[in-house]
Amino acid sequence: MQLFQQALHDQHELNVRSTFRVHPRVPRTVREPECIYVQDATLNHFKEWVEGKQIDDTNPFQRYDRNEFWAYADYMHFGEIFGERTEAAAALLDWSSIGIGDAPQPTFWLGSAGAHTPLHFDTYGTNVVVQLHGEKRWTLFPPSATELLKPTRIPFEESSVYSGLDIRQLDGHSATGAAALCQTAVLRPGDVLFVPRHWWHFVECTSTAMSVNLWMDHPDDPSARVTEALARVVVTSMQEALESQLGSEWLSPTEEEWTPDQAMEMLQIAVQSQSSAGDAPPQPPASFQDVLDALLAPTTLQHIARQLTRR
Repeated sequence: MQLFQQALHDQHELNVRSTFRVHPRVPRTVREPECIYVQDATLNHFKEWVEGKQIDDTNPFQRYDRNEFWAYADYMHFGEIFGERTEAAAALLDWSSIGIGDAPQPTFWLGSAGAHTPLHFDTYGTNVVVQLHGEKRWTLFPPSATELLKPTRIPFEESSVYSGLDIRQLDGHSATGAAALCQTAVLRPGDVLFVPRHWWHFVECTSTAMSVNLWMDHPDDPSARVTEALARVVVTSMQEALESQLGSEWLSPTEEEWTPDQAMEMLQIAVQSQSSAGDAPPQPPASFQDVLDALLAPTTLQHIARQLTRR
C-alpha cells in the first residue's frame, strides 16, 4: 500500500500520464477494441475518480460515472510509472523470496472493480503475478482445454491467443468439458500466482486492484517466436479482407499494422534466431515461396480443412 501511495505522489509531481481502457459495466466479456482509450490520465486522476472524490473537467474520468464504468491501466512497465525511481521501486519487491534471482522489469496493472482481461493464453514464457492491493479473480484452464475453448487470433495481438467463448456467458452446452478443467483463484494482497506456459486465464478485478507481474523466459520461446511471426505473415496477407468484414476490430489497439514485407522480415529473423540456437548449420532466409510451400503442404491443408469442417 505504501508503494501504491508513493507511486501516485510521484505520478502527480512528474505529470507522467498513462493510458486507461474504459467501458460500461456489462455482463459479458469486453474485448480491447470495444473499449474507450483514455490517454491523458494520471494515476492520481484515477485515484480521485475511483474514491468518489469531487472532480472537475481537468480530470479525464469526469465524463464517466464510476458506478457505471470500469477503468483499467494494464501492461505498464515500471519505467513508465516510476521514472527515475524505477530501481528503488522495483527493489521493494523481493523476488528472491519466491526463488527468482535476476528478475526482469516488472509490469504494473491497476483497475477498478469490473475491469477484466478476456480469456486468453500467452504464447511466450511463464507468468508470475503478485497482488499488491485489492482483489483479483483468476479463472484458469490448462493447455489441454485449448480445443474446447475455441482459440481465435482476432483481434490479432502478438503473443496472445484469445478464446472464441465468452466465459461470462457460457451455457450448459458450450461449457461441457471445459468446465471440468476450470480452476479459480482469488488473489489478495501478498498472494503470488504462478501461471505455467500456455495456461488460459480470464482475470477480473473484484475491487480496485493493483498487481505486478513478471514474464519469465521459457526454453521453447524461440520456437514460439517463429510461430507468432508466421501468424503475423498470414494475418497481414489477409488484412484487406479482415478490414472489410470486421473494420478496425480485427487488430488489437495495442498493435501496429505491418506491411507484408515487414512481417516477412520478422519471420526471417525468428527462423534464423531459432536455427542459430541449436547445433544445426545456419539456414538461408525464408522466402515468400518457402512460406507458401509450407502452408500449402498436403498435410497442412488437410489439417486446416478438418478444422474448418468441424467448426
